[in-house]
Formats: sequence, structure tokens, C-alpha cells
Amino acid sequence: MISTKQIAVSLMSVVLLLAAGVSYVYFKSRAQASPDSWPTAQFTPEVWRSAAKEERFLLYNDLAARKVLEGKTKSDVVTLLGKPDFEAPDGRYITYVVKAASPNEYTLNAIYLLHIDLDEKGDVKKYFIRAK
Repeated sequence: MISTKQIAVSLMSVVLLLAAGVSYVYFKSRAQASPDSWPTAQFTPEVWRSAAKEERFLLYNDLAARKVLEGKTKSDVVTLLGKPDFEAPDGRYITYVVKAASPNEYTLNAIYLLHIDLDEKGDVKKYFIRAK
């Protein structure tokens, strides 16, 4: 006969294995979500505008490193990057799709956006990658 203690130990083992599995998937997805781990290609407005939305992530690190968007207006950004994929109704931010998770990628996020915050005058305040 199985004792209550043996059942408790077995259940605890199952819980620990599940927690380890969830932790592995979470941390692996966080590493892949980081723009620091993305390959890099040189940003040019022409390459950005001609790239598939899901391939723009290749250009993000160069765009950010060279501070291409700093000091720009919303109009300047649209000239450089094209029409945003989304504009906040209140005008506070715009976003561009830069990456979609591939089927073989362990990630909790399906899509990555270049999020550009705008001030009250429509100037770029800050920008960053946001996972959705």
C-alpha cells in the first residue's frame, strides 16, 4: 500500500518538474525576445520600407545604435519608415511591426513592435521594442 507521504513526495516531484519546464520556456523566450540577441543589418529608409514587416527586426539595432529617430518629428519618422502600422487615437505614440515569432521559436510573445512615444508637439520622446 502507498503511504500518504509517498503520494505527497510524488506530487511534489511533478510540481517541481512542471515549474522547471515553465521556467525554461519563460527564460528562453525572454532571451529570444531581447533585441540584443537579434542579428543586425544596416538601416536605411529604403531597406526598411521594402522589407517585410516581420523582417524589420534585422534593422532595429542599427537604427537604435545610430539614434536615427532622436530629434525627429512624427512627420520625419513617417518619411523615414513609412506609414505606421498603428497610431494611437490620442496621438501619443505610433508603432511598427518589426518581428513575428517563427513556429520553431520558443516565445511567449507572438509579435514585436517598434513603439515610438511622441510628445505633445509630435516630436519623438523615446522609442523601444515592445512585445505583444
